[in-house]
Amino acid sequence: MTRNLIAMIACLLTLGYAYAEDKFASLQVSAADNAPTIDGDLSDWKTADFTALSITSAIEDDADNAIGDASIDVAMQVIGDRIYMAVRWPDPTMSDNYRPYEWKVNRYKRGKQRDDLLAVRFSLSDAFDRSMLTTIDYEVDVWVWSAGRSNLIGFADDYKHHISTQHIQDAAEYELPDGTIIYIDRSTDTGEFGYGTQKPESSVKTTQKVDSVSIEGPNTGSLGDVIAKGQWHDGYWTVELSRLRDTQHADDRALLAGDQVITQFAVFDENNAEHKSVSEPYRLVLPD
Repeated sequence: MTRNLIAMIACLLTLGYAYAEDKFASLQVSAADNAPTIDGDLSDWKTADFTALSITSAIEDDADNAIGDASIDVAMQVIGDRIYMAVRWPDPTMSDNYRPYEWKVNRYKRGKQRDDLLAVRFSLSDAFDRSMLTTIDYEVDVWVWSAGRSNLIGFADDYKHHISTQHIQDAAEYELPDGTIIYIDRSTDTGEFGYGTQKPESSVKTTQKVDSVSIEGPNTGSLGDVIAKGQWHDGYWTVELSRLRDTQHADDRALLAGDQVITQFAVFDENNAEHKSVSEPYRLVLPD
């Protein structure tokens, strides 16, 4: 695939442009006393203040994005040394199986089916852009919950993304229409994933589909900072996430008293990068 084609695809994904800081709407984090159970059930968030955020399809009139232009409900609370987040969004289909093996004629072959996904970005500095295809140099802390992988072990995966016009070793390269090369480094936080991949144990058909994801334990290290759990009911995903406000890890954004942090949400229909719906950036305001 040529760099021009990659750049064109990436442009479709992002709808990006830079924002001045005073253009960000505020998203308030409240202080609370009782911690919710991280199980994907929002019944213990009844007294929380949810904010409806508009999300738009990354590709206009995308018939393959079942979520499309919609609204997500978000609530955030600080309780002691932890921050808690609840997110609810519409999705007509529950996709919670990641590339299972399927029986084809006389053997199992890895399928293409993907799982639904939620991503939340937090700025690591004052620089930020809605898009990853930008000449603005910025870094973000990213929490990624996946319905068919991290949800199985009760975590969201933790990443650090760096976008720059300066060369980054082993980063993905994209070319903007004016010829500028953008480097995007998507680094996993230090630690080990608690899930992996597995192949069918038998070459003889046992069921039509066989799971390809193996559960090996919890995420570890900085990769294991964010606990999370989601449930799907009646056309909606509900996901709860929680993390220490200050993990003391260099690849995480501390969320301290009185901080203002730029944040952004994206939900993916079957984890297909082009079939995602994205919010505007918001200025997350933490209580004093």
